[in-house]
Amino acid sequence: MSVIYSFVFIYLMSAFAETIAWICVVLAQLALIGASVVSYFWRQDLIKTLTDGRAEWEANNGESLIKENEKNQKLALTGLVLFAVLAAAFLLCVCCGFKSLKLAIDVIDASADFLAGTKRIIFVPVLYFFLQVIVFFVWLYAFLHVASMNEFKPDTGIIP
Repeated sequence: MSVIYSFVFIYLMSAFAETIAWICVVLAQLALIGASVVSYFWRQDLIKTLTDGRAEWEANNGESLIKENEKNQKLALTGLVLFAVLAAAFLLCVCCGFKSLKLAIDVIDASADFLAGTKRIIFVPVLYFFLQVIVFFVWLYAFLHVASMNEFKPDTGIIP
């Protein structure tokens, strides 16, 4: 099955390598923006929860709940800022290095086309694997013969 999956993967990469690569770039950018947005809404929810429940928490001696909520607010704010900065940095890298990124994606596309055109290259690792198995069994056979020439003495349980 792995050989079949490999061939399917090679043909898919040959047909859609450039599209898949650009989708990955866009998804990475959207994931960073999405993480920033989720952090923002999480912080807003924590602020609302603290505002709504502060009087009740203070009445029930819930200082630890208030401190935990404030700690989580700082964590959410940190996540918001961190992911926003990472999203901006990623966008800047894509914009500034667009030419290099496009060249790298073209190289991936050309490599996928090469692999699809020369399927025999896939069988090199398979052949190497079987040769290594043969070498291992020859070594094991020789090792067992050398080990059998040793003299084994029974253990009497007495330390000399």
